[in-house]
Amino acid sequence: MGLHIIELKIDGYERVIEIQDPARDFHGFIAIHNTTMGPGLGGTRIIPYANREEALEDVLRLSKGMTYKAALGNTHTGGSKSTLILPPSGKTPGFLQAFAEAVNYLEGKHICAQDMNCFEENLRLINQVTPHCLGLPEDGTGNPARFTAWGVFKSIQATAKYLWGSDSLEGKKIALQGIGGVGGRLLEHLFWAGADLFVSDFQDKLLKDAEYKYAAKPVASDKILSLECDILAPCARGGILNSVTIPQLNCAAVVGAANNQLLEIEDGEKLHTQGILYAPDYLVNAGGLINIAAGLDPNGAHAQKTLQKVNQIYPRLIEIYDLAKKREISPRLAADQLVETLLDEEKSEKNAMV
Repeated sequence: MGLHIIELKIDGYERVIEIQDPARDFHGFIAIHNTTMGPGLGGTRIIPYANREEALEDVLRLSKGMTYKAALGNTHTGGSKSTLILPPSGKTPGFLQAFAEAVNYLEGKHICAQDMNCFEENLRLINQVTPHCLGLPEDGTGNPARFTAWGVFKSIQATAKYLWGSDSLEGKKIALQGIGGVGGRLLEHLFWAGADLFVSDFQDKLLKDAEYKYAAKPVASDKILSLECDILAPCARGGILNSVTIPQLNCAAVVGAANNQLLEIEDGEKLHTQGILYAPDYLVNAGGLINIAAGLDPNGAHAQKTLQKVNQIYPRLIEIYDLAKKREISPRLAADQLVETLLDEEKSEKNAMV
């Protein structure tokens, strides 16, 4: 039977496909939200979704987030994403090859990369079937965690500058939820900047290492969000800012690496009403995308150029804070409005060239 592809019509999305191949135990989705700024670029998420509806909802939410992240990060890419339903048989070569064939079907409109449970060795196999992928060491990009962490650090500095008039973090009380690949690197940057650190993680070894290396104080996972601190940095799962947790927060600002921290869009307004400054996560964690997108540079990826671009997250975040203050709206809404302005400007420029 082979690959079976269904084109789904979803308002607000350029293209969404559902892919099935029973013989290879494959079922997944690719969503291309917006390619105004360039070809869609987004990670490949492979998890055991409960059903197709859950996987479809995730790919729509994530691909739209990539459009916004790319626009603010100035990566010259659009927003797309893949969600693959992990079967009991696992990520077999046939499973990954089926996905790669689906990527080829889109003829370069979607460029895939690593995401949750899609690792370098998986991407290598995918790359054997499709050239439309990025994130391998040989394309000059590789693991983006160091650039993601640096972008979060610059965002924390920008937030400190906006709130307290100086971007010095000396003596600032910062609580990190999650100190893995990105959170661990962020922890080190914050230590050398003189911050007073508090951490939570489900891995005891990471907590012990943080306590030994960075004098970080371990906090129980169910206490970290309500801890009194200057800045809360969520660096683990998404959806942690919601109607239950927001009233418990005891911080001046939330600036973290986790994707989709707001469970609902309205939660950004709840933070604003509560007087907590929220740094939109799709800008804060854009360093990883900036790093991966560098692989599209015809002159090749260059770490120094990537660093310079990631450093621009700082002034961009200040711009959003200032815009929110001027318009008397939340930073989340200000960021969304800025993205729409950037997309409209790009469309106008392209139309003028036709």
